[in-house]
Amino acid sequence: MPGGARRRRMPVRLRRMGECPRPVLSPSKDIKSSPFLARAGPDPPEADEGQGVRGMVERISLRERELNNFTFRMTEADLEFMVLEPGDLPPELQGYQVVREGLMDNDTLAEHGFRGNTGERFGQAGRINGYVREFSSGDTLTVADGLNFVGSTVAHLFQSPEQVSRWMHDIFLKDFEGNVGESVGLGQGQQLVSVQRLDPQGFFDEAVALKVLQGGPAGLLSSTVIDFRVGRILGVAYVGTVGDHQRLEPATALGLALERRIVRVVLG
Repeated sequence: MPGGARRRRMPVRLRRMGECPRPVLSPSKDIKSSPFLARAGPDPPEADEGQGVRGMVERISLRERELNNFTFRMTEADLEFMVLEPGDLPPELQGYQVVREGLMDNDTLAEHGFRGNTGERFGQAGRINGYVREFSSGDTLTVADGLNFVGSTVAHLFQSPEQVSRWMHDIFLKDFEGNVGESVGLGQGQQLVSVQRLDPQGFFDEAVALKVLQGGPAGLLSSTVIDFRVGRILGVAYVGTVGDHQRLEPATALGLALERRIVRVVLG
């Protein structure tokens, strides 16, 4: 930040799972800097950008099982430093600023999820905690069809890599697909219109993705969401768009940048 200004966190205001974010967002305060974050650093050498995480770990002769083992050193306190900063964003989202961020415990996630979800269910699924950082262009005057009005990165900590995989398939995919046609977005008259599975490419380990469309009095909003696994860390990247649009390419760029940052934090 200019002049070394420090940023403090503000509790996140989460949306319901299945609820596309709204174009008008209230800005939050900046987060604090950290020596650990400085050590994690930006995504420096350009070779990392081209080769991704697989190229990174191959150059240091690190196997997938060893990378998984490194994630068992991570705690809830590390999650904040895994999500992206504005300077880490891909070209499609350059210039976007932090508008929301904070920890997401299981009860908070359940409150903003589909009807019937509970913090106990998520805890039994192995989820410990998570941290979200959301970005917006801040342009609330021009809400045009096709506008990517929000991008977000989330890091979730689980008990084991196997539980991350089960979450991706049994909760993320199945919960969205099982709630098509249902009302979402408390008090906003929103309906989950459709869900389409996508095939994200380039990730080090398992990855799944959805294009989610919901409608309401203000029209259609879509989200392209990618879930991917790094050991017992679940990374989530999504792009929210006005209208009915798929944004797999920018969501993938956002997810790959998040994956690189998570691995850098894990490796210390």
